Amino acid sequence: MTALQFANNNSFSTWAMKHLAINEDEQGNVIVSVPDTNGTWSHVTCSETKTNITPVSCSCGHENCKHQAVVTAFYARIYKQPAAAPVVAPVVAEQYDGSRPLTTEEWKAIIKRDKVRQRKEKDAEWAAIMRARKSSARAS
Repeated sequence: MTALQFANNNSFSTWAMKHLAINEDEQGNVIVSVPDTNGTWSHVTCSETKTNITPVSCSCGHENCKHQAVVTAFYARIYKQPAAAPVVAPVVAEQYDGSRPLTTEEWKAIIKRDKVRQRKEKDAEWAAIMRARKSSARAS
């Protein structure tokens, strides 16, 4: 790489991204050849999924080297990550701590939730009983 090329590109990663060579090995792994400033090529092995390509190792022998950073930046431009949904704080109902008596509305809400729970349990039990009856009728 010449000084003029660096002056025109302002950074190693910008220059290197323009000169990547992408291949595949026998197992189907993506191999990206990244040029270095001293004229050698480093081979970055990547793991590919449906949503992205992630560098796993580099032939230079370093972990998280500049070659892997170049490959990560290159594929980040291609595989756009969906914007994460904003995290909404869960709405926490007021917990009864026993320091005050419950109001009539609170008791009615508790009773209503409990009746729904009991109905679901009873329906599940009856469904199991009916399945057992059908299977015993077939067996005889």
